[in-house]
Amino acid sequence: MSQRLPIFDFVVSRIAGFYYSQDCWFLARYWEARFSLFKLARLFKYSLKMVFYYITLNKDEEARQISRDLFAQKLAVCANWFPITCAYVWEGEICEEPEIVLIVKTQAGYRSRIESVIQSYITYTNCIAEWVPNGVNSGFQNWLNSVVPFASSSEPDSLD
Repeated sequence: MSQRLPIFDFVVSRIAGFYYSQDCWFLARYWEARFSLFKLARLFKYSLKMVFYYITLNKDEEARQISRDLFAQKLAVCANWFPITCAYVWEGEICEEPEIVLIVKTQAGYRSRIESVIQSYITYTNCIAEWVPNGVNSGFQNWLNSVVPFASSSEPDSLD
């Protein structure tokens, strides 16, 4: 991110400078504002790194073991699991059965490591969905930041 922004700064300053020199101040201001919003969005994207994982499992004990393993590896700060009823289509038939949902709260960039932990406990096909919240209270974000380190930018599934 930091290596690309100076190039963008240069390009936008050249575009804005051209429009200012042509007395097209409104176009120059448009490009400056657009670029400022772009930089702000990128900064926000990196300042809020919390993600949730919605994971389906067959047994309560799998959720407990996976959660504890994630905590031990500092890959999660909190996990919730609860029973649900799942309905799905399998080979043309509608099926219903009990299932466990595990919700993991963590930093962005750990998807592949979290999936590896999950796969070490189960062998069946399940759902592992990731979503990013629009916001989170500062107390929780501070707790998360103090327990789970930020993923390095070299992590293949980070938000970059």
